[in-house]
Formats: sequence, structure tokens, C-alpha cells
Amino acid sequence: MNSSTLSDGSSHRGGGLLRPKPLMKGRMSSASRLPATSGNTRPEPPVLALDLTALWNRPIQGIQRVIREVTPLLIRDAIHRGWDVIGVRTKRSHQRMIQHWSSIEAVSHVPKDLNRIAAGIEVHEGVLYANARNQIRRRIEAYREAAREHHDRVSSFSRMPAWLRQVRSHWLGRKPAEPITADAYLTFAAGILPAMVLPSVPPERSVYVLHDLIPLQFPAFYPAKMRRGFFNNLGDLALAPDLHRRRIVTASQHVATDIQRLLQGLVRTEIDVDLISWGYDAETFYPEPDPSFRQRHGIPDGPPVVVAVSTQDPRKRFAEIADAVQQLDAYAVFLGKGTARREGNAIYLGHVSDAVVRQAYSSSDVVVNWSAAEGFGLPTIEALACGSRVVIPPDNPTLKEVGGTYATVAPEASVTGLCTAIQRAVSQPRQTPDLSAYCWQQTAQRLSAMLWPESA
Repeated sequence: MNSSTLSDGSSHRGGGLLRPKPLMKGRMSSASRLPATSGNTRPEPPVLALDLTALWNRPIQGIQRVIREVTPLLIRDAIHRGWDVIGVRTKRSHQRMIQHWSSIEAVSHVPKDLNRIAAGIEVHEGVLYANARNQIRRRIEAYREAAREHHDRVSSFSRMPAWLRQVRSHWLGRKPAEPITADAYLTFAAGILPAMVLPSVPPERSVYVLHDLIPLQFPAFYPAKMRRGFFNNLGDLALAPDLHRRRIVTASQHVATDIQRLLQGLVRTEIDVDLISWGYDAETFYPEPDPSFRQRHGIPDGPPVVVAVSTQDPRKRFAEIADAVQQLDAYAVFLGKGTARREGNAIYLGHVSDAVVRQAYSSSDVVVNWSAAEGFGLPTIEALACGSRVVIPPDNPTLKEVGGTYATVAPEASVTGLCTAIQRAVSQPRQTPDLSAYCWQQTAQRLSAMLWPESA
């Protein structure tokens, strides 16, 4: 039978799926590597481990944005310093290496590599194998979710078919991953995901980005399983050896204070939390009004247009924005992961490109970030960069910290307060704020200074 080669180098024979090549083994730390052989005197380079688990099939878009913006900059810096970089995925109590960068030429491929990781395709895996494996995993999870929701009514959902039970061990079964060893470690989603403590990494080179404590502070917005996992992951981090020497990072002073109080209450010792602001891409977010924006979305001339950008989950309080525009006889355009639809004056576009978001910000009369809680609030900065008038709620101290004097704060966290704030914001002139403090290059430089303190 004829064989063909896929664009990523994997092969496909006669429509069948080949078994994946074995994953690369975990790297040894520089302190434990054997000397080079007599024919090769070049020592093994030190290794930076980046936990990229948050990219993979998880609805945490803010964290994914941070990873996609900062990771290429960190990898470039590490390689210039003579380090190798490995991307790892954390699952329960172990980690697996999923990508490896070791040359400056590899930096140009980082965005494509991150797309592969987000699609669940690991290093040395063929696309066909990875897609089939992920489809089987999703099918199994669907059956398990049905079983959990209808555990008292077994007949109300179909049992897992025999063929799926038979193939799951073949497709999903793997040998235990070898322990990951590295010389520096950075995780972007501590709390939401397990934050590993690698014995080979000095505590001073262990950096844990903890975006917020929302699952603990607002439990009603999260399922019980996620709340338990967040608490357990945070507890494991609090009990890590030499916690006071490890670097814990967040992007908001308000969140930093909350984290500090919580960890000090758990371990009864003083804990420092580093504050590093996130950024925005000035080449992506800038004023660019779209003259046909209203016509394209069926909005008549005259009524104000309110834009909100986020995922469609209850914490973002899109329902209150929809009620407010209904009372004002205005229109709302929602952009972000979720079902595309139209409900009266509320238009939901679902996931769209950054270019569409930029034009929506620039073409709107007001941008509303009405979230009940945030770790930072990237849409607020991006909207201000596009020259938008921004409205935020009074009960979200993080958004007030990030928006500063440029955002209009509603008098109360209610539909009535939101209506008042929208009317007030529409009457104000557009501003061009100074956002030089919010720069991804500065974010990467601050993280680099933590990973390589000797050069700071």
C-alpha cells in the first residue's frame, strides 16, 4: 500500500494510524549530568522548564494570552544565555515533556509549536494519532460526565460502548513519564493547575504565576470539582519546601495582597509576592474604527453601541449588560468564546480574531468590562489602547486598579448603576491614555530577572 508524508513529518499508510514515536525523555539537571566524552568536551546546557499545560483544552483565555505573548520572549532570552528550554505538561502528580527548544532558529517556530500544544499534539507525535487520541478522550469524558449528571438514572444515558472500552487502553495508555529535571522552572497557572516542586531546581529559580484566588473567593461561579482542585493545588504550593525563597508572581496589587494574606495564614511565615503587570500588543490594539460596523451587525444609526469582550460565563455578568442596553434602547455586541446568536438588542459573535476585536473596540461608543472578579483584566487595557471609553463596576478592585482614572466607574453594581455609567461615558470625549507601563517585553524582562537573578 502507498504511504504518504504529512506536513508535520508524520506518515500515514493506507488510511491507518501509526503508533506515536516515543516521547523524549526528561532532561537531567546541569548539576547531575555526566562529563562529556573525550571526543566532545562541550557540556550539556542548563534547562529552563516552562509549564504550558494551560494552553491545552482549557477555557482560561486570559492565561493563554499571557503564555502566547511571553513564552517566545522568554525562550529567545534563554537560548541567548546558552540554555535549553523544554515545555512540560502537568497531569495530576507528574509532568511530561511536550516540546524542546535548543537553538535560536527554533524561536521563529514557537508560535506554531504553541498551536500544536494547544491542539493536544505532543513532540514526536503525528497529527493523525493526536487527533484520534483526543477525539477518543473527549468521547470518554462525555460518557463519564453523563454518568456523573445522571448517576441516579442509569437508563437515561447510553453506556460506554464496548469498542470504546477496548481501544481506550491502546490509545490512551502510556508508560509512566520520567521525572522532569531542570535548572529553572516557571508555571503560568499555579492554583488552577498543580504547581510542581522540582527537586533539581533551586527555590530561587522556581517561579509560580498565580493569577487570582477567584475560585476560593467566588465559589458560586465554579463547579465543586474545580474548587476542590484549586484549594488542593494551592495547599500543595503552600507546603512546598522553602516557600519563602520561591518566587510567587501576580499582576495586580489587590490580588497580591490577598495571596500574601492567604499563604501567610497557612504557613505562619512571611511570604513575598512579586507584582508584574501584564501587557498588550501595540501592533494589534490601536484605534481603527470600522465605518460599516453598525451595518454589518444590523445596528441602526443613533443608539449607543456597547461592546464587551470575554467568555460567556456567569462571572462576566453579560446578562446585566444585556438588560442595561435594553433599558437604554441601545445595542450590545459580545465577543468571546461561546455560542454565536442574537437575542433582541444583544448580539453574540462568539470567538473572533484580534482584528475583529480591535475594530469592535474602536467602533463602539462604550466598552463595558462588568466582570465580578478578575486577576488583571486584559480587555480593559486593550480597549483603552484602541481609544475606547471604558465602564467598569465598583465592586471589582482589580479593574479599578488597572483602569485607573481612564475608566468610568459605575455608582453601583447593578443594572441601574450600569445604565448611569454608560450614559455618563458616552458624553465624555475619547482619550489617548499612556499605557507604556503595560508592555509584554517588560513583563518578560521581569520574569527573566527572576529566573536568572545573577544577571538582574
